[in-house]
Amino acid sequence: TLKERKNPASPATAMACIEQAFSGEATPGCPGLSLASVGSKGEQKDSAKFPPTTFGDSLSAAILGLDTAGRLGEEDVVAWWRARGAVSPIALWRGLLYAIDVGTWPAVPKPMPPIGSGRVRPLIIGNLWDPQTAYESAQEMATMFQQGSLVTWQGYGHCLSPPPNAAEVRQSFEESVKRGEPEYTDAVGQVLCSDLVWKYFVKGELPRAGHVCTGGGPIDLSGKRAEQLQAVTRKGGRTTQ
Repeated sequence: TLKERKNPASPATAMACIEQAFSGEATPGCPGLSLASVGSKGEQKDSAKFPPTTFGDSLSAAILGLDTAGRLGEEDVVAWWRARGAVSPIALWRGLLYAIDVGTWPAVPKPMPPIGSGRVRPLIIGNLWDPQTAYESAQEMATMFQQGSLVTWQGYGHCLSPPPNAAEVRQSFEESVKRGEPEYTDAVGQVLCSDLVWKYFVKGELPRAGHVCTGGGPIDLSGKRAEQLQAVTRKGGRTTQ
């Protein structure tokens, strides 16, 4: 939840900062940087102190603020917020964060050219249940690097990483195979999929395009499971299973 963020910020704070950025005047509720405090060459005046962790996202803002050509005005952001709220309420806050990053970063954009290459052979991994990076983006990336390989991980969590007890998981799975009763779990799927990544890093060998790293069974999207993952996150654990 927002209260549990290391650098808490609410949608109200976000809206206040958008208003401050486009009005050029201090707005109650926003502790961030107003565009009025930035000089003509982009330098920050001595009287302004920009807290880079107001939203805990200053690094993303620096990159997206330069790469993205367009800008949303205050009214545009409010209209977008109202339209998307009924469609994607879970992802709404993160989308608003990016809108703020791009809309208030005090720099003239220097957009990158369209990415893609017919010679580069990247390994592209798409996660079916990643709450932060859509699987469609991985598919789109694969069309831009047609010499590469798209591997799909059926699990959820952000990106792909082996479980913290990977060695134990591997040993247990190998023993179950020797017994003739393979015990295949999400954790096993993560380990085997990570093996493909390391093989690419070490030997440069790409998996077959379209390879699917299977999970241990149907994904549990219940509220109870969400609470369990939230408890793990609070303790500093991973939520890749």
